[in-house]
Amino acid sequence: MILFGHEKSDNIDETKPQRDSPTIRSTIAKSSPFGLEGFLFLVYYQTDIVLLRYLVSEEAAGLYSVGALAMAAAYLFPSVMYQKILLSRIHRWAYQDHEKLKYFVRAGSLIIVLFGVIVMVIIWHVAPYFVRLIFGPSFEASISILTLLNFAIPFRYLASHLGSVLSTRDFIWVNLKITATTALLNIILNILLIPEHGPAGAAVATIISHAVLALLFAITVVKNFRSKLPIQ
Repeated sequence: MILFGHEKSDNIDETKPQRDSPTIRSTIAKSSPFGLEGFLFLVYYQTDIVLLRYLVSEEAAGLYSVGALAMAAAYLFPSVMYQKILLSRIHRWAYQDHEKLKYFVRAGSLIIVLFGVIVMVIIWHVAPYFVRLIFGPSFEASISILTLLNFAIPFRYLASHLGSVLSTRDFIWVNLKITATTALLNIILNILLIPEHGPAGAAVATIISHAVLALLFAITVVKNFRSKLPIQ
């Protein structure tokens, strides 16, 4: 049986059916990095708020959470795009259509960064009205925090794009190591910046973390895919 989208596979005739059911151990081993990646991604959102609560005050954590909530809404687009719509295609291209994957990496990076900048500009202009309308005048201080967090959007969009490519083949463990390293960096930056700068320090830590994550993903894609896939 030739499945839709797999017509270009070179080894369809040589493929043998898998008769042995996977064991619980092998299932956990192969699925765990995907679950750990999702868990580490939550560190970017929860660590800032938790540390603000204990290092500054509950009020500071509440003000920052408004910006974090808006950013979570902005990050829904790449999550849906790369984890729902394009996921199967990206995995198929990684094995069967390297030219299409090469185009996806290059053109997609430019498009997603441009789209991220557009979203950033929109939020920049509507943030004051959004905060005042939804949360009221008591959260006026959240406007500056949201405006600052806004600069993380292009980096997060690019990281989502490149991270989707690094979830294919055997690159998921590399993806996980980079994500874990960046999550640790995020915690360290928060501990260093929050006591002196409060919510603004947490926002700066988030921006730096997203920028480093996107940079490391970009370096890894270029370095590893050049040797294992015809990406250059």
